[in-house]
Amino acid sequence: MTDHAAEAERLMSAVAETRPGHAAQQLMIQRARVHALLALREQRETGAAEITGPNRVYVKAIPAGATLDLSSFVHSLLVSVATDPELLDLFTDVIDSLNDPDDVHDPHAPESLRLEELTERLDPRVFVYGRQVARLADSLHTIARPKGLPGQRGVA
Repeated sequence: MTDHAAEAERLMSAVAETRPGHAAQQLMIQRARVHALLALREQRETGAAEITGPNRVYVKAIPAGATLDLSSFVHSLLVSVATDPELLDLFTDVIDSLNDPDDVHDPHAPESLRLEELTERLDPRVFVYGRQVARLADSLHTIARPKGLPGQRGVA
């Protein structure tokens, strides 16, 4: 989430705590709108976006391409392991086998099969639904669009 988006969200939360119709409330609403518009402009210019859904995905431009921040998804995987005794045991077995100095890491060894089973049970897919699919595509398209050198922008 950008600084402007975070500020807009913070201001809207504060609005709920002020007296309805109060001048301070109106001012906060106006400031929140300004920050929301600045965040939208920044998103359009940079391709940065927050994709909502079962797990949030944050897209941000970097000089060589883009980053996809999957923190929310990784968090849900860790919670799944920590709260399911069977998954936790499976995870512990995998960690123990990976830390075994005598293990050669044969891909057909039972330890590797346990890692495959853990991966399959955790379901490593990130689901994106409805309008968020288009939003993700638009964001990546904006980031991928060729950009001219600073001295060449606007020159035909």
